[in-house]
Amino acid sequence: MTDKEFDLFLVANPIVDILINVEEAKLAELGLVKGSYNPLELKDLENLTNEFKNYEQEIVSGGSNANAAFAAANLGTKIFFTGAVGKDGLGAHYTKELEKFGISHNMVKLDDTTGTCISLITPDSQRTMCTYLGASNLLSLDNFEQEPIKKSTWALHEGYLLANDYTNEYLLKVHDVAKDSGTKIAFALSAEFIVDNYREQVEDLIKGTDLLFASEEEALALAKTDDVKLALETISKDCKHIVITTGEKGSLVFYNDEIVEVPAFNSNPVDTTGAGDIFCGIYIHSYLNKNDIRSSSKYANYCASKIVEQIGARYSGDVKDLWEQSQNA
Repeated sequence: MTDKEFDLFLVANPIVDILINVEEAKLAELGLVKGSYNPLELKDLENLTNEFKNYEQEIVSGGSNANAAFAAANLGTKIFFTGAVGKDGLGAHYTKELEKFGISHNMVKLDDTTGTCISLITPDSQRTMCTYLGASNLLSLDNFEQEPIKKSTWALHEGYLLANDYTNEYLLKVHDVAKDSGTKIAFALSAEFIVDNYREQVEDLIKGTDLLFASEEEALALAKTDDVKLALETISKDCKHIVITTGEKGSLVFYNDEIVEVPAFNSNPVDTTGAGDIFCGIYIHSYLNKNDIRSSSKYANYCASKIVEQIGARYSGDVKDLWEQSQNA
């Protein structure tokens, strides 16, 4: 796709998702609110792990940027991945999955537990997430390597990294090296709370960004408006290629002073967790392959419409088949 060794460099919070089907009564027994997000301390994680040791579990390597990477790598995008995992079985599982999909990496192994999200799924398909960030939050400049960034055409930032001192510093260093070496920068805002709590840093990063991904909620928060098109116009003063996902409405793309609206595909959603991640991965893959913004957004919309029809943030089928279907949709 490109003349450089890698198409895409990314740094992310490597999180292993453990999917467990439970009854609502079990959530009540544990004092958990259905559909909630619950940050955990290590002791909490150990207690929950013990609580569900006899339950059937599905283990999937994840994290927002990582989900995008797995989708793009399935289609042949050459990726270099960096992050931190623990010296444990889940860390080994994560590393093996990267290698299985042909993703190059310099994963840092630390004396902490690998980041873990226990997702408790009730019969109505709602997920209650219990997360221990662990080693993923401890990636520091002590382990920084410039060369993979310089050897990549694009670098993909993850907004979540701003929420921790270590990874915040690491992300800003990646940004600086990318700018100095001519590596183009894509930035996924990740969550509305990232915009609200780290606004000054977010705004500074966007000024040096070549491609911005945002959900409608994130874009409205960033522009401080309730009109998504006005938000797009406001953000476009600092970034000239913006993609806003608008849920069941589809997506909006700003590029070359033009706004393109791309409608969504019909779907029967049961779990929207991975929609934004696969959208990002497919859009980047398509754009790297010289497809125009309308086609890239259409393909990404289609793939997002299919992943929401399953449980889990990683597509359970063959992404290559999904990609081919999107061409004819």
